[in-house]
Order: sequence, then C-alpha cells, then structure tokens
Amino acid sequence: MTKAEEIAKLRDTRDALATQLNEYVQENARLRAFLIAQAAILNATIAGMQAENQQRIHRGESIAYPERAFEAVCNDSLCNHNAAIAYLKRR
Repeated sequence: MTKAEEIAKLRDTRDALATQLNEYVQENARLRAFLIAQAAILNATIAGMQAENQQRIHRGESIAYPERAFEAVCNDSLCNHNAAIAYLKRR
C-alpha cells in the first residue's frame, strides 16, 4: 500500500468516525430534549393539581388530589428515575 493510499484510508476512517460521533451526539440531544419536555409536562400537571386543590380549599371543599395522587403522577411519569433510566437503556 502506498503512502497516498494509507492516507486516504485514514481519512475515510476519520470521516466515518466523525459521522458516527455526530449521529450519537444528535441522538443524545434528542433524548435529553424529550426528557426535559416530559419534566415540563409533569411540572404543569402538578401545578394544575395544586391549583385545583387551592381553589377547593378556598371554597371550603375537600381537596381533589391527596398526596397519593401526586405520588402516582410522579411514579407514572417518565421523569421518575427508574423510568428515565429504562427509557434511555432501550435506545
């Protein structure tokens, strides 16, 4: 193999590795964005539950969402630790 062929082969390998790295970085960014979006949804859901509870308290009614409801929402979300890890491992 000539020097020029060796250099060409090394460049091809470098380019292939750069492409793979770029794809990995983009996929990682998509996964992180998805989990951040899930966290925002969870925060909005919890805020809505809290607001409903406050409205009921001000009207003298019993709360709509007890503590276990908040725990259930968090546990069913992709934002809990185990679900997020499991989601990332599937990718």
